[in-house]
Amino acid sequence: MKLTKVKVYGFGKWVDKEFDFNSDYQVIFGPNEAGKTTLLTFIKSVLFGFASARGDDKYQQYKPRKSNSYGGELIFTDTDGTIWTIRRVDGQFGGELTLFRDDQQVPETLLADKITGGFTKEDFENTHVLDANNILSIYKLNEEQLETEILTVGTVGSKEWLLSAEGFEKLANGIYKPRGRKQELSVQLELHKKLISQKSEFKNQQLAYQQVTNELNTTEEEFSENNQEYQEAQKKSASLQNLSSKWPKYLEYLDLIRRGNEVENPISNQDWEQVIKINQQLAILSQNNYSTGKNQLSDSENRILESYQNNKNDLDYLSAKKNSIRDLQYQKQNSNEQLKNNDSQIDNLIATHTDYKETMKILTDEQLKQLDENHDTKKKSNSNIFVIVLIVIGLILFIASGFLRFVGIVIGLVGLGLGYYQRKVASDSISTNELSFLSEKGYQGMTIDQVKELQPIILQLYSLRNKQNAIENTLNNIQLELDKWKQYLNDFGLLENGSTDYAQSVDDYFSRLQRIKTKSDMITKSNSDLLASQKSNQEKISDLNDQLDSICMNYSTASFEQLEDLHTKQLARQTTSNLVDQHKAIIGDDMDVLQKFTDSNDLNQQLLKSKQELSDLEEVNNRLNRQVGSIKNQREQIFNDDEYQNLISELSQNEANIIELYDEWLADKLSSKWIHRMLNIASENRYPKMLKRASQYFCLLTDDNYVDIKFNVDNKKTLKVIRRDKTKFDVHELSRATTVQLYISLRLAFVTEISNLINLPILIDDAFVDFDKIRTSKMFELVKEVSKVNQIIYVTANMVPDVASDHVTNIKRGN
Repeated sequence: MKLTKVKVYGFGKWVDKEFDFNSDYQVIFGPNEAGKTTLLTFIKSVLFGFASARGDDKYQQYKPRKSNSYGGELIFTDTDGTIWTIRRVDGQFGGELTLFRDDQQVPETLLADKITGGFTKEDFENTHVLDANNILSIYKLNEEQLETEILTVGTVGSKEWLLSAEGFEKLANGIYKPRGRKQELSVQLELHKKLISQKSEFKNQQLAYQQVTNELNTTEEEFSENNQEYQEAQKKSASLQNLSSKWPKYLEYLDLIRRGNEVENPISNQDWEQVIKINQQLAILSQNNYSTGKNQLSDSENRILESYQNNKNDLDYLSAKKNSIRDLQYQKQNSNEQLKNNDSQIDNLIATHTDYKETMKILTDEQLKQLDENHDTKKKSNSNIFVIVLIVIGLILFIASGFLRFVGIVIGLVGLGLGYYQRKVASDSISTNELSFLSEKGYQGMTIDQVKELQPIILQLYSLRNKQNAIENTLNNIQLELDKWKQYLNDFGLLENGSTDYAQSVDDYFSRLQRIKTKSDMITKSNSDLLASQKSNQEKISDLNDQLDSICMNYSTASFEQLEDLHTKQLARQTTSNLVDQHKAIIGDDMDVLQKFTDSNDLNQQLLKSKQELSDLEEVNNRLNRQVGSIKNQREQIFNDDEYQNLISELSQNEANIIELYDEWLADKLSSKWIHRMLNIASENRYPKMLKRASQYFCLLTDDNYVDIKFNVDNKKTLKVIRRDKTKFDVHELSRATTVQLYISLRLAFVTEISNLINLPILIDDAFVDFDKIRTSKMFELVKEVSKVNQIIYVTANMVPDVASDHVTNIKRGN
């Protein structure tokens, strides 16, 4: 499965962008902030879902700022040439996912089955993604952490399991250590020894305790002997009770034996099965003789087939033009949507400009110029002279004092008000009545400002109506074409139930035609075969009748009916024989014992005697049991002091604590061992091949300085590398740079080893920025080697030399 194309609708800086990838490796080169990491994040997001808007995940959403589209497509090519398209767009729960196989939509569940192999996003990032953070984190680990990190490469998720195992081990050691003294279980065990010693001292101090104990032992021994006799008597009574329950079956068995169940010359199972088989074959063959000629097409199917044959050229032409018809239908739908949108814009303009009337026409440039000149002239008239005079007089009087000053203020205010009124009247008086062309174009009673404001609106309405006329003309032409095809389809009866989807009607017609053709061919072949076999059937019937007559003669019968009657009687006798066997099985080994009894009274008398013996022994048992209880109570009274009782209570609590702590310690120990064992089992089948491949990669990266990697899955501390001079090194003995090369070799070997299960591209995000030129060159040799098995997408800001140009995609900042 190779990723061959990426289509980005909108993701971060990428909007309406496509990238083509080679099937082996692809280098994406560009400076920092050019969008390289964004592209890799897009690939992961389409595969496993977009990041949520919660917490730090929201910074991984990359919702575009310059587009409303969010998401895109990944196109994979399978080994058999199948094209898989994964489309994920904005939506709940990681985005709305759609999956296609060769342009055919398929269930989304096939994404895990055919492409991701059940991997989660976390699994994919832990195995198939290498970036600077992965590499730099190796430098920060201590020796133990470093070995754990490298050892967990071979099993997905094993790091978390190993940490869990370590936690269980620490919990177990906190409860008990063989030589520990402070652990809880160790403290309780030491306390238990002390309490047992104190209890022994109490017993040794009491002579009476031993005497009572001897009496108790004697009584318990007597109870044991009597109880043994009681159990034997109980078994005997149960046996007799069992025989009594089987006595009626025994009598029935004797009666069945007296009737007899022998059959003279019984029909063998083989002969009877042969007779049944012959009868069934005769019935089938007889039925087959009447089936010839019953298979045929219906009248409507015959009419369709005949119509096609008579009009083959015309109908085939119609099939060839099916896509053209579909295109016309699409154009019609699209034009109707455009027309609807255009009408909506016209209605909105008219609704928001209530002064507009349909009779209004656009003014010419000359008319607009006249309008402006007229407006300016009115404003500059000499009607303001009187107002100016009044204002001047008002100012002169305002300088005076007393009553004249008040008169000056009044005259000034009157002048200002009169001036404002005259300006308003002058503006309003410049009406459309003074320019005759305004009335002719429908602007009666409107001010000049209103007329000028309406000009861009009327111009926009002209444009929209011209567009409306163009769309309607297009629709009319399309409809004429569709009407022609509709008539064409009606001429041949292809339109049913008033269908308006002409292309689909053509599809439906030819699909039905193909089914009729297939059915016709099958009927022709079937009838031919039936006619050919009819003669053979008759010969078989004659042969089977001869076989049936032969079997009937062996049992002195003349026909199948007589043989069947004989078989029925035989079955009745066989039923009796089966009942005898059933009764014999129920009675079983007790048959010989039952034969010893003369009748049921003899059996019942022995049963009553056994029950009486059992009752006597039970009474003795109860008496001895009471004596044992009484003696035990007497012995307990000897130690019925507070100090001893407290000791017994403390000892009981101590034993409960030991059991609880032991259970907890054992659970932690077993959990740790189980985790290690399960990880070993999960890894042992994969490690040999993976290590062989990793050794090759490690040898290449170190320029043949290290030639092999050795690892024992049963001992997690035995990962070693072998140098060219046969010297062995533990992981923590290597330099940090060489350790990183070992880690990369194991990671890439693991991915290639599971490529038959999970064949997703490896994503490398400038992971080797800390490498020198020689190591970088060797690393890219390894990239080319690994890409022969598993596709690699390598993004970097530092171009690697000697890379074929057709394997490089250059991107720039701001693209």
